[in-house]
Amino acid sequence: MDRREPRTALVVGAAGGTGLAIVDALASAGWQVVASDLDVGGQPSRPGVEWVPADVTDEASLEALADRAGVRLHAVIYSAGLLGVGAMAQMPIGRLEHVMQVNALGFVRLVQACLPALVEAQGRVVVLSSEVAGQKGAPFNGPYSMSKKMLDTAADSLRQELGLLGVDVVKVRPGPIRTPMVAGIADAFEKAADEAPLFAATIRQMGQVAATATRGMEPDVVAAVVLKALTVPRPRASYAVGQDRGRAVLDKLPSAWSDAIIRRVLTG
Repeated sequence: MDRREPRTALVVGAAGGTGLAIVDALASAGWQVVASDLDVGGQPSRPGVEWVPADVTDEASLEALADRAGVRLHAVIYSAGLLGVGAMAQMPIGRLEHVMQVNALGFVRLVQACLPALVEAQGRVVVLSSEVAGQKGAPFNGPYSMSKKMLDTAADSLRQELGLLGVDVVKVRPGPIRTPMVAGIADAFEKAADEAPLFAATIRQMGQVAATATRGMEPDVVAAVVLKALTVPRPRASYAVGQDRGRAVLDKLPSAWSDAIIRRVLTG
């Protein structure tokens, strides 16, 4: 990455809490930032930041975004994502597919669209994954976990492929973050209960548990790790930040034990 020229970064999923923090961190560090989301209306003006709408489920939209970002891209950051809670046994397949499209396949589309500009600048790709990508699936969080595992696998393959072209691909795996998406978790579980009558009572119980969990780091903490991943000479393949210790311990237990604990929490 040539430090002598102005550095240009494209941030997708920029209107969310974490995405905004990344945009601010990059702009404060002197980067020229193209910030994108499905809806960019009402975003405050920031020096060095240009807002461009784009749909990560649409190839033509991302190709237009890549053209707008320029022929040399020093960084591409993928922060787009949906919560995607619900019972996989009764979730409409169309909604499940949409979670996969936004949380995982959108990242691949974006890299494909930006590849010539990344190679030209010998740039770097950072993708926001999740701690759940390396853990066993949990009840009613399956769609989200499934999408993040898919995203992680895509990032690993792209890291090895793009490394042959001089482009680094780095994963950042955050734990819980205090963002508007997490703040709406109670409503998300209520909607999930409505579409899964066989599990409605249990889903509502889990929603109450999740809504009362106030732990979580500020988005700025994640943004600082992203900036580090973009600027260190030799980035790691993956950075873990703010991991939930309770989840980590539960994940290390034998499945029979963790299943029993989860069942007890959900059924009383």
